Amino acid sequence: MYVCLKCTSEIGPSYHSSEGSAECDECLRYTYMKGGKCVDKPEGVKIDEVGTTLESMRLDQGYFRFSSKSTEVYPCHHYSNCKGGKIPANSTTSLCREGSSGPLCSICEKEYYMSEYYGCLECTSGNAWLGPIVCVVVLLVCGAVVFVYRKKLKALYERHQDRAKEYSHRATMSLVTMQILVILNTTHKSVGGKEMPSPYTDFLALTGFATLDVVSLVPFDCMYEKSFDHADALLLESLVPLFMLGLAMLYASARKLRSKAGKGRKVLSAWLSMIFLVLPVISRRVCQSFKCDTFNVDESTEVRYLTADSGIDCSSSRYDGMFMFACLMVLLYPFGCPLLLFLLLFKYRRNLNPAGKDEDDVIKERKEDAILAQDPVTSFSMLYRPRFWGFEIYNMIRRLLLTCAVLQCEDLAQACLNPTRSTRSTESYTQRTQHTQQITLPAPYIT
Repeated sequence: MYVCLKCTSEIGPSYHSSEGSAECDECLRYTYMKGGKCVDKPEGVKIDEVGTTLESMRLDQGYFRFSSKSTEVYPCHHYSNCKGGKIPANSTTSLCREGSSGPLCSICEKEYYMSEYYGCLECTSGNAWLGPIVCVVVLLVCGAVVFVYRKKLKALYERHQDRAKEYSHRATMSLVTMQILVILNTTHKSVGGKEMPSPYTDFLALTGFATLDVVSLVPFDCMYEKSFDHADALLLESLVPLFMLGLAMLYASARKLRSKAGKGRKVLSAWLSMIFLVLPVISRRVCQSFKCDTFNVDESTEVRYLTADSGIDCSSSRYDGMFMFACLMVLLYPFGCPLLLFLLLFKYRRNLNPAGKDEDDVIKERKEDAILAQDPVTSFSMLYRPRFWGFEIYNMIRRLLLTCAVLQCEDLAQACLNPTRSTRSTESYTQRTQHTQQITLPAPYIT
């Protein structure tokens, strides 16, 4: 005589039998069958059905598997690109929505471009060029207004110089804060954090222009026959500022040769003053060129792709060339720019903070100092009290640590424990002394 026994009590709590079966041949919905045993489903696998096997796993949106034999499930860098579902006939393209493909659905196909927050979008959708066109139009209009009314604007600035500087400092503070918020969001996802919910992502999408990242603003994918990847972006963002510096130095040299007075122009100082706002973006792009992630295709095969762009194979010659170029750019941007700022300011240290004088008197004298007025780089020190003439160097390094150093964190916990905080990067701005209005505030705290 045969007696029907319950699989959960005889074999294990995860087992189940299909209808009419004499064996416990299925797993309950929280597990799947692997080698005759029920194993917990990894994160990202649907738990709405029983009898799941390794080959029949169905994924939630935002997750990816490299093959139907793979036991590993990975979160996608671009949530919207991975639609989830089941892999039929060992083809992973079914996991990607239309217009995207490749590892983790991170490559946009022809006539599609990558949006940081919405994945691959059609180039013909109407919104691809809207942002760049609006930015160009606004810049052209502002430039035309400044050119036409340059004399009146100059006179207006001279009458309200103190207030104009105050508003300029506040605008810089707001821009730097928004840069940090946007960059922190991308860092959060790159170290394993989940997609931020709406409306926060919508807010970041609207304010993403604050990073001044040309690659994220302009849909270069729509202009290239092939996908515009991280290596292309690295070349663009790191070489264009150097090219502009070279042109400016050639122009200044030509002007100096033609000028009877022979007065030199502080081209390098002016370039560094302009690069200040985009330095975190460029440095971040450079630092993203090193870290690779390892993925399991099946039990015996592994592949390595760049963390910042899964379309770049870390075993390819393209990655090797990019790696060598990025090493040079690390010396130039994250390390070179703070060092350059220190060297340029150091030669003015006696003008910025004369020894043996009262601090308030020095503040007044600095405003009238012709030597300081002729070099744009001294504006970095004029924002602070004399004894903190080099504080902007510390602040620059702090911003770079926040936007670049956290990229080397292995997981979300390490990134959250990073000692640098976005509020700390704006602390120096809120504690500046507004010398022009003769208001005495506490000096910047270095803690």
